[in-house]
Amino acid sequence: MKKIILILTVLVISSVEMAFCGNNHALPFMRMNVGAKAEGLGGAFTALADDGSAIYWNPARTIFNREKHLQGNYSHLSLDRSFNVLAYSHKFEIKDFALGAMFINSGTSGIEGYSLDNQKQGTFTASDNVLLVSGSYAVNQFFSFGGNIKFLMNKVENQTDSGFGVDLATFYRPIEEVKIGLVAHDIYTKVGKESGIGRLPWNVKMGIAVQEIFEELTFASDLTKVEGNSKIGYAFGVEWKFWDKTSDLEIAFRSGVNTISFDNLGFSAGVGFKKNSFGFDYAFVSNQESVFGQSHIISTSYAIGETYEYVSRRMKYEERMNKTLEEIRQQRMIEEKKLEELKKELKKK
Repeated sequence: MKKIILILTVLVISSVEMAFCGNNHALPFMRMNVGAKAEGLGGAFTALADDGSAIYWNPARTIFNREKHLQGNYSHLSLDRSFNVLAYSHKFEIKDFALGAMFINSGTSGIEGYSLDNQKQGTFTASDNVLLVSGSYAVNQFFSFGGNIKFLMNKVENQTDSGFGVDLATFYRPIEEVKIGLVAHDIYTKVGKESGIGRLPWNVKMGIAVQEIFEELTFASDLTKVEGNSKIGYAFGVEWKFWDKTSDLEIAFRSGVNTISFDNLGFSAGVGFKKNSFGFDYAFVSNQESVFGQSHIISTSYAIGETYEYVSRRMKYEERMNKTLEEIRQQRMIEEKKLEELKKELKKK
């Protein structure tokens, strides 16, 4: 009897979360965005995916990111909910492939349990855990593909259930400033019979990002299609980035909008700091028409190595500096030549 009450309670909690996530997903936390940078951009991150959260957003992108990347994510949510993420990816440049792993934990604590005759049975905790094992391979410097294998565990008090899932992804950059990503989440993801969850609906995301507009701006957008939902969700984000070349300090300001529930409009804003190998990102997410209202997300990261984009940006900067120095040198030579001619004319006089 107690088990029935617990399951019914968790189903109520899940139904509220599903209203927030805007789909018919039985494990709605798997649709919650990962990473403060992605959240700050409104969830428009499928093509950009240039940090440790790429394992979730687009595993095919990890091969083009930094050599080693460790990232943690903490979300401060209402209703005693928790959502935490730890990810690590490693790029093997000799073989043109990358491997990674991500652990996601989501749960609700302090849930009051009652019997059918409305007698309090104490409190309990409901939690979900997912381990993603990721792989990415670069066919060439423009195109890569990758995927995730997911291991899921659903726990309500002492009742546990497990599952298995698969994601597939591609990444393409036709030119240096443009990125395109296509990801099929949960093309076959299923949780055992104990919880009554069964197979999860697939979810397809397509994104495009345009970087280095006026050198500092990035625009990104995503389209989302979830099985069983006739509507198309969208996300749009913009980032302005300031880069101090001398100290290698990078500061970014972000903002985004999306249709979190396919009907209601969500808004987000964020800021990021990056210095050498260390990074810190914060995002504020608001959906006033959701019962959850507002959320605060913090991500910290440590990365080793340089991305293709970073090397390219540094080379462009050095090229501009060298060009400027050459122009100064040429101008100086012209002025010195004029000065010599002027001295000759003065001597003649």
